[in-house]
Amino acid sequence: MLTLALLWTLTASAAEPTLPSLAEGAEPDWPADVLQAGEEGAVELLLQVDASGYVVDAEVQSSTHPELEAPALLAALDLVFTPGLNAKGQPEAATLLYRFTVSQAAPEPEAEGPESIRGQVIAKGAESAVTGAVLELTGPAGETEAVQPDQDGLFSVRGLSPGTWELSLTAPGFNTLTTRTEVREGQISEIILRPVLSRPWEQETTNEIVVTGTRVEPEITERVLQAEQIKVLPGTNGDVVRVIQNLPGVARPPLNIGQLIIRGTLPEDSRYTLDGMRVPAVFHFAGLSTVISSNSVSEVAFLPGNYGVRYGRAIGGQVDLRTKSAVVTERSSALSVDIYQASAYTAVPLSERTSLMVSGRRSYIDTVLTPILKAATGAGTQAPRYWDGQVQLVHEHETQGTFDFMWLSTSDQFRIVGGDSEEVAIGLTNNWHRGRFRWTKELAGGWRHEMGFIAGPQSQGFQIQPDGEAYEKPWSVGFRDEFYRGATEDRLGWRVGIDLERERFRFLYDIPTFGVSEEANVYTFYPAAYAEVTLVEGAFTYTPGVRVDGLISDTGATSVQTDPRFSMYWDAPNGSTRVKAAAGQYSQWPTARQLDATGQGNPYLTATRSLQTTVGVEQTLTPQLQLEVSPFYNRLRDQVVGREDSFAFFSGPPNFDQVDTKPYANEGVGRIYGIESLLRFENERAIGWISATLQRSTRTKREGNDPELFRYDQPLVLNALGSYALPKQWRVGARVRYGSGNPYTPVVNRIYDLDRRTYSPVFGETDSARLPSFFSLDLRLDKTYVLRRWTLNAYLDIQNVTNNQNPEVMNWSFDYSEETPITSLPTLPTFGLEAKW
Repeated sequence: MLTLALLWTLTASAAEPTLPSLAEGAEPDWPADVLQAGEEGAVELLLQVDASGYVVDAEVQSSTHPELEAPALLAALDLVFTPGLNAKGQPEAATLLYRFTVSQAAPEPEAEGPESIRGQVIAKGAESAVTGAVLELTGPAGETEAVQPDQDGLFSVRGLSPGTWELSLTAPGFNTLTTRTEVREGQISEIILRPVLSRPWEQETTNEIVVTGTRVEPEITERVLQAEQIKVLPGTNGDVVRVIQNLPGVARPPLNIGQLIIRGTLPEDSRYTLDGMRVPAVFHFAGLSTVISSNSVSEVAFLPGNYGVRYGRAIGGQVDLRTKSAVVTERSSALSVDIYQASAYTAVPLSERTSLMVSGRRSYIDTVLTPILKAATGAGTQAPRYWDGQVQLVHEHETQGTFDFMWLSTSDQFRIVGGDSEEVAIGLTNNWHRGRFRWTKELAGGWRHEMGFIAGPQSQGFQIQPDGEAYEKPWSVGFRDEFYRGATEDRLGWRVGIDLERERFRFLYDIPTFGVSEEANVYTFYPAAYAEVTLVEGAFTYTPGVRVDGLISDTGATSVQTDPRFSMYWDAPNGSTRVKAAAGQYSQWPTARQLDATGQGNPYLTATRSLQTTVGVEQTLTPQLQLEVSPFYNRLRDQVVGREDSFAFFSGPPNFDQVDTKPYANEGVGRIYGIESLLRFENERAIGWISATLQRSTRTKREGNDPELFRYDQPLVLNALGSYALPKQWRVGARVRYGSGNPYTPVVNRIYDLDRRTYSPVFGETDSARLPSFFSLDLRLDKTYVLRRWTLNAYLDIQNVTNNQNPEVMNWSFDYSEETPITSLPTLPTFGLEAKW
């Protein structure tokens, strides 16, 4: 309490983010002959301003006369700016467009009231400031405002009432530009308006609108990645979700199975959501691609643990794909191809308030590799094949908010046919479809209402000769209704809502090698309600909350779990340090199979629980460099164990040694602890980070058993990646990955069966050996060609440049006399093209 009291007296409110502003001007020594000739001159410069507000470099972007350029460059070095501040109140370096003119108009007087909107008008294509423009604004109640941007295209509007404002920009020689933005109390909307030249051969696409502010975000471990930034990172092939595998807290999956192993838990212990509503998966087979077009995703939120009450039913992490929900005002399209797949995307405005997006993807690596595999093996092996498609319709009603509908379909298939016949020897499929509806509306008093609905089937199947078959066919419906209001210095923030799921789960497991057949049709209902409050007191932010989850099943299982959660921040007076802490309980229900009393299940099972704690520090070292360090400790209780000899759609290599064949029971416990660190750098040309995870994850299956290492336990995982923009639209990037090998149980002896003439292994101590460490170097090179109506990006992404033979899964020779591990892929170059127009 004494420490808190001392911190309290040192608190200071975080500064509101601001743009750089001119503090000291300078007048160029214009050539006399140009002035006497009556010419009106102008020079546009690109200025590099450091965090102190001084100009450290200047470059001419355009000029009306060559003789004006040298005086303008000299005068630019004498300019002094008041530095722009970030949300923590720390000065930041900036790159600015600045224009010198021979005669400058007097600035417009500023309106009274807090700043609501600020921005700049820049010509599309030419990337120069537009002069002579007039911006008219119409508010939610019909009120109007007008502002004229200055000679640099900069403008600021103050004192606007909260709500949706219509913006109409007119300028000589340009088409009229109309758009809209949301004005919220305590926030500043930063807008870049890009009017299109009236000459059609110079037209390009899309405005950019970025809204920033001081909204308090209660997710203490949330790491948000912007889609446009991460498309060019090496090792991702432009996929916006694969980059999550490089963040702290994520272990490297063996054989690139395309799953996320988050904070020492199984992939099935984590949940994947689309705008907050559950979907079965985010990756296709082998993790080659995300199941949704990257052009449809605005950002990817990764929450490794200690997330708020909005998310539940998982003891692992959460990955939330957040789609673009704004109405498209101009048509845009994209087409991309690489050695794995081809994809297409188009977004078209149907009216001023309605737009449609359609995208699709189809892999063709099976077409290329299948003949090669058949010739090499003599079997009809087919490489993985996948496809997906999305349709999204967005409508913004004048008074009733935004209506957003999306349909997703995805399909994966892999099979091996017997020799020249078409009889399937081994087959694996996974298909799912979802219809998602979302309605959002801004209410009075800063409240936001969001209602969502998602529903659709899934079919996952496995087939093996001669007559083995297994499938899971869930049909699920989800509904969420939430009210949210952000916290400010003078009022509380609230989040209250309900989260309902209804599922029919049909399954069949009839593989003779894996014991008795199981078949059932289970209906389950998962109701949940949650609430949390966010309180801002000076530099402290507190967020207590509670989530109540229920389970009702026709197997007779009923249960309720109450999960209290708490998080807090403290922002230091220096504006560059944030200390955070969180603790809470998280619950995960047993599967329908585990609850089914007609088969091998146990209807008396209850939820697995995880008590999670996190502390950490976020430190801004420079305006471009931030460091985050987060120790964590999770205690697992009531884990469901047993029936490990039964068939399952497992997410990784099977266990070869001793397995637990007893009935299902809530007897498992576990411990997961470690420390995550992330050093991130970002400026106008470069983005990159170094992530490190030190952790240990153990399990004790039954009371009296010894603790065992988690099957994917990796004590050390390091990732370093970055991308740098070179002149003339070139970009280069690299990624280095290092990770400890997974544990495995060694074979210490072998027994020869004379009757069967086969060898049987004698395993040693469980998890007493570990695979060698993993190392890989990836490189990426991009080149962008900017044409009149479209752009073309060509890239070369080379994975495992050093051709390391990294052991992924331990295997043995037929007589178990030697280890023959399965290794990862060799050097794999990927060449791709993406066109946008």
